[in-house]
Amino acid sequence: METFKFVVPDDNRHGGMLPVDIGSQPLVSPRDLGIALLEKQKATLKTLELHFNSYYDLRGAWFQEDIELHGEDSLHYVYPSFRDFEMLSHITIQFEKLTNLCHLPESLRYLKLQDCYFDTELSEDCLRGMLKLKDTWCPLIEQLSLQGHHVLDAIDMIEEIARSLDLRIFESLDKGLVSFPNL
Repeated sequence: METFKFVVPDDNRHGGMLPVDIGSQPLVSPRDLGIALLEKQKATLKTLELHFNSYYDLRGAWFQEDIELHGEDSLHYVYPSFRDFEMLSHITIQFEKLTNLCHLPESLRYLKLQDCYFDTELSEDCLRGMLKLKDTWCPLIEQLSLQGHHVLDAIDMIEEIARSLDLRIFESLDKGLVSFPNL
């Protein structure tokens, strides 16, 4: 298998017409899904897209208590390390479910992180670390894209960091998207 896409539908899939949509509940947690892929597909998988939409929202009170008690990396709600994937070059996942940049594969060329809350989750240090992926964890990376909410609240900081690192930036503020081509 070279491509795997797993997207749990959001709550609005049927416009609220159906009271219970049995197809909207995830059958697997983010960590379990990542481990299952790692066991069988780490040598061949090239493109991965995983999106749990509002399920396993780590900003919720119950999840925050669990994170404080057990630590972020031990939870089933976040992805395991993708470091052992040999061919994985394109990843699209939710921002909050990637707990450490060292979990990304060396073969990575394109990373898109979705559902980022730019105003609360994206710190200056976090962004600097992402923009230095090529120097630290992913020597082949070409593009980083961040998509999410409240991008206008952080755009000045994002532009300033891009300038300080002499990186080009592409903004589509109406779509909540910020990309850094040619990392």
